[in-house]
Order: sequence, then C-alpha cells, then structure tokens
Amino acid sequence: EFFFHCSGSSIGFDNVNLNTINLFPVAGDEHDFVSCGLNEPNYLIPIRSKPLILSTVRSYPGGARNIFLCLESHKKYDLDGLLKENFVNSEIIYLNSKKQGNAMTILEAQPRVGENSPVCVSGSSYILQFNQEKLVHLLEDKGIDVVLLSFTHHECLLRNPNKYAYAQLRDGKVERISEKKPLSSTPYNDHALTGTVFYRRASDLFDAIREMTLRTDVKAPYYFITSINELLKKGKVLLY
Repeated sequence: EFFFHCSGSSIGFDNVNLNTINLFPVAGDEHDFVSCGLNEPNYLIPIRSKPLILSTVRSYPGGARNIFLCLESHKKYDLDGLLKENFVNSEIIYLNSKKQGNAMTILEAQPRVGENSPVCVSGSSYILQFNQEKLVHLLEDKGIDVVLLSFTHHECLLRNPNKYAYAQLRDGKVERISEKKPLSSTPYNDHALTGTVFYRRASDLFDAIREMTLRTDVKAPYYFITSINELLKKGKVLLY
C-alpha cells in the first residue's frame, strides 16, 4: 500500500545528481517475507510487478557510479540485466558468501574506489524523501566530512525501536551513534538513521570500519553506521 501511494510522487522523480560513488551492500541475504509466499531476498521482492530495489534506488540521490555488492548465489536472478540496465554506470561485485555485517561487505568495494572520492552508502528497502537543496548545500561545505540522513516521529519507531541506529545530536551535529538501541525512553522522538550516509572522502568510510573491527567492545555483526563513532573520536564534522 505504501509503494502504491508513493508511486506518483517519490519513486522515479527528477532527483539530484551528485558526483559521488554510490555503494549498495545487498549481500545480507535477508528473506523476511517467506511467510507471505515470497522466497526472493528482500531487495528483490516484487512491488508493482518489479523488484523492490528498482523503486528504492530511484528515490535516492543519483551519483556518478553505482556499485552493488551482491551474493554470487543471487546471480540466478539475472542481477546483471536487472541492475546494469536500469541504473547507469553500474557495476556489480559478487561475494562468495555472506559477511559479518554490512560493514564487512562494504570493505569489498575499496579496491574500486579512490580514497579521496566522495561516496554515498545506502540500503535498498526504503523510499527516501529529502530536501534536495539542503543536501546539495551541505555537500558543498568543505568543512563537513559526513552527512547522515535521519528521520523522527515515524510509527515504525514505535513498532520496533531496536531495529534502527540513532544519532545523538547537539546543535545539529552528531555526537554519538547508538546502534540497535534507542537513545531515550521515547524513541518516537529520537533521530533514527535512514541508512543513507555521504562521506566526503572514501578513506574515512573504509578506515573507520577497520578501526571499529579492532575494538574489543564492538562485536560482529559489524554495521558501517556504528563505525561513524570512530570518525567522531577524530573530530570529524558530521551533520544530519
């Protein structure tokens, strides 16, 4: 019902194009709709007779390149035809097996991304509605290292508050990331993260993930959003 409602506005609208490399880690192999008779991985479940990922990615900011990180076992879904034909300048990295969280999946893209290239990491299961003018303005500010897109006051935060990552804010800047744990007793009012994050430099993304995995207090599965805490320790400037 949600996608039917949004089909005339959000999906496929004239989106902003940025000089970024978009990374889509879709190798988690989640199958949340088997009880509904849908055996495809989540990002490929049919919405309006088309795989979900076609609707979601078209609602995200367009980039210069698109890199999809997929499982080798999903080749049977003709991912080359599906993704490369629908998204320009796209390439697919096939992984032999599922990794310990999306952070480890994302590391597989490092050889194809220059360390000073701007990158954007996004999920594949949500429609993104955002202020394009504000986003462009933030990305033009060279003093900002990372931009996170968040949401609040959404009913999904009442249904399953422990499903999301949250940003603790002060004066519009991020102070701390809390993964899978609300920041307060009223998560409906907290700032949950969508899963779309812009990095001015790809090296910040990859270095932070590696530093996170060396910490004894962070256990697998490793989430790339959790690794943003490593950047905060270095005084990196993040906005939401």
